[in-house]
Formats: sequence, C-alpha cells, structure tokens
Amino acid sequence: MQNHIEAFKNSMLTAGLTPPSDIIDDGKLHRFSTSHKKQDSAGWYVLHAAPIPAGCFGDWRKNILEKWCAKDKQEMSPSERVENLRLLAQAREQCQKIRAVQQQQAALKAKRLWASAVPAAPSHPYLVKKRIPAFCARQLGASLVLPIMNLDKDIQSLQFIRPDSNKRLLANGIKKGRFIIVNGQLNSGDFIICEGFATGASLALKYPNDCVIAAIDAGNLKMVATAIRTRYPYCRIVICADDDRLTPDNPGLTKAQEAADASGAILASPPWPYGAPQELTDYNDLMCWLAERGAE
Repeated sequence: MQNHIEAFKNSMLTAGLTPPSDIIDDGKLHRFSTSHKKQDSAGWYVLHAAPIPAGCFGDWRKNILEKWCAKDKQEMSPSERVENLRLLAQAREQCQKIRAVQQQQAALKAKRLWASAVPAAPSHPYLVKKRIPAFCARQLGASLVLPIMNLDKDIQSLQFIRPDSNKRLLANGIKKGRFIIVNGQLNSGDFIICEGFATGASLALKYPNDCVIAAIDAGNLKMVATAIRTRYPYCRIVICADDDRLTPDNPGLTKAQEAADASGAILASPPWPYGAPQELTDYNDLMCWLAERGAE
C-alpha cells in the first residue's frame, strides 16, 4: 500500500469516517458505505496521485467535507500550490454535480411516494404513543410519511417513522434548510419552529392558528429560521427548543439559541413543572407526562 494512500485513510479516520479497504488514486469520484450497509453510498472521496498526492472526501449524510494534501502548503512551490488548488476545485465540482443529480432524483422519488401514500391511521402506534393526531402525516405500509419541503412548498425529501418510533430520511434527499409543515400556512404571519414532528404536533394542538414547522433536528434550526426570516421579514417567529438537560452542552437549547439569535426569533423552552423527570426533553414529552397525570 502506498504511503500517501495510508495517510489519506488516516485523515478520513480523524474526520470520523471509516475508509473503504481499497482507495483508488485515479482522480475520480468514488463512493462507499459509512453505515456498514451495502446499499449505503453516503461516503465519497476523490484522490489524485500526482503531481502531489491530494484529494478530498466526505459524507453526504453527515455533511462532512474535508480536503487533504500530502504536502504542507508552506512547503509547496507557487506552481505546486496552483496545481493543488486546481485539483481540489475539480474534485469538489465532480462531487457537487453528482450530488445535485442524486438530490433531484430523490426529490422525484419523494413526490411519487408521497402521491401513493394514504392518510395516516389515527391508531398508528407512534401517534398513539405520542398522543397526537396525524396532521400532515400520511402512511406507506407500516410507516408514517412526512413531507420535507422548501419555502415554495416543493417536496424535496421524506421522513419515515416506523411503529417502533425508528426514524429515517429518504436516501439522498435534501434536508439542509428544508422542513416539515406540521400545521398551518406559510403566509399566516406567525411561525413556531421546533425540531421533530411529535413536538410540532403537540405545539399545533396548543396553537392551532400558527404555522408550526419541524426542522427535523437541532442542527437544521438555524437555516430554517433564517430562511423564513428572509422570505417573511416582518413575521413573528418563536423557536421552541428541545431541552437536552442530561446531554453535555445541551445541544437542543444551544442550537435553538443560535437560531433565535440569527433570525431575530423568540426563544422558548418547555416550562418544566415541579417533579418533571430529567429524562423529559421536549414539548411532546411534557404534554404526555402531564396527560398521564390527568393535567393539561
């Protein structure tokens, strides 16, 4: 095995990716699994062998993008530096083109699946467990299906929720800056943004006149909130955070605060009553806990 290939693999490991056993340094885009599943191809890399071994790699699912070069920038001659930058730009362009095609194909598939889905059964185990109505959810087989869309209400991807609460996103679908409209209309004037569908459904029950949006996860809150602020500059936005009290640095609250600061939104978090267990993290947890005790 060539030394630069081993060094490239080590760089992947440092970034949190398990590299494929065989790395090909032909300057072409190669894909590999990052989830130990054969059908998965979220990992990718491009590696050039000459004149200076260099490349980039990443994971589309985890939004990882890293570049690597066998030679330190300070040690390169001006011509080597120019060539290295050219090769890296070429590699990124290859990746972006293929990624764009994959996302377009995923969007078409999402629309087909959504059109074939039926209204969600109120007896679906996830809805029963979370004590929520279906709102925007449909059903395919045993799974709930949720539409992930942009501000033009164009479906870009889907989220699936199984009866055991396991969730997954449609492969290669766009998530960044996209969201689920749980209830309401985008032009309603008032927005409530949260992380997950169940939390959004709980909030929609309490605030039926507002547009309730689920950003899917904490890392997507900021992009969704700023996109809404840009499109609707005078709207009122409330970001209802998850309160991950038992998780170091409380990512739910931290990311929600960042989103609120960036979008000029109001930040809210669950008003935990006395005796509420520390394991509760979101508004749905709170609603279910109160309901079990006969409270609203």
